Amino acid sequence: MTKLQRRIFSELLFWSGKKIEGENSYYLNKFSLSLATYFLCLLTREQYSKKENVTFSFETLSSIGAAISEFAAWGDHARPQRVHEALEQLEKICFLSVSKKDSDRELKEIYGFRDKEIYEITITFESFLEDAPVE
Repeated sequence: MTKLQRRIFSELLFWSGKKIEGENSYYLNKFSLSLATYFLCLLTREQYSKKENVTFSFETLSSIGAAISEFAAWGDHARPQRVHEALEQLEKICFLSVSKKDSDRELKEIYGFRDKEIYEITITFESFLEDAPVE
């Protein structure tokens, strides 16, 4: 595991253990932590070494739920609302950013997307590189 990977996992564990002031909940719930782990496992060693933002494209929230459920070997697919909440939580701590993009012909041909819009999820390394030791 590289220093960057250790730092990212440490940050995720920190946020999963930190309670929101005035509420009885944490910044990251278990599902959000699982989703973040899924995205980190999709990254290659080369992508970690480049330390540049990485973007993944998904057709729907349901497809994200199906992908993480398959990855985690859960019996049922994660519900779209649960995926949406987890993405919001991960966006709040600057782990990733989510944007909707119009699906163009190239994306439809490459990935087989049918919808007019797709979700682009960008893993942002910038927040983990600040004041991080140079490898």
